[in-house]
Amino acid sequence: MGCIATRNKFLKDGEDKDVTSVITNKKKIVLAGLKGSGKTSILQRLKHNTFIQAVPEGSSMSIEQISIKDDLDFLIYDIDHQNKKQQTCHLAEADAVIYVIDSTDIQNMWRVKEDLTRISNEMRYSESVVLVLFNKFDLEDALDANTMIQETGVHSELDLDVFIQKCSAKSGQGLQEGLDKLINYFVRGQKSGF
Repeated sequence: MGCIATRNKFLKDGEDKDVTSVITNKKKIVLAGLKGSGKTSILQRLKHNTFIQAVPEGSSMSIEQISIKDDLDFLIYDIDHQNKKQQTCHLAEADAVIYVIDSTDIQNMWRVKEDLTRISNEMRYSESVVLVLFNKFDLEDALDANTMIQETGVHSELDLDVFIQKCSAKSGQGLQEGLDKLINYFVRGQKSGF
């Protein structure tokens, strides 16, 4: 099965679907991060406004549409970290990437750095923005934000506009602030800092 995507059209198995016909302003968002970082739990928190413990289904990708404002919808592609082909296909046409990092997973910060480098290389010609979510920051063994930035190379590895937000998928803390940064970027075309 192939995948050809543009910001306005999605071709799957030869069937042409206009993904912007219903809503005037729909943004394609790729949700990325290492396995266990909390990507799917964050997606479920955003969709249902409650914590739902994610159970791996074996699916390599799910797509959720979330209404952000009356005239702004996010079409979020939650793609399995191991499925690099699907990620590459969708990264090229994404309006933004939400990259989730487990703030307690000290041993895998080098993998995060490699992944961010790969994403930056794949998106080097795009005008996308990246929202980096430091998930699980509320846990006792979480690294502080400055250490996370240094260990993951968030600023040095990403050659894109970057927002950083500490959050908790479980409590929902910080998620709205992160979304607000993306909303401001799309609505006003500006960075609101980090």
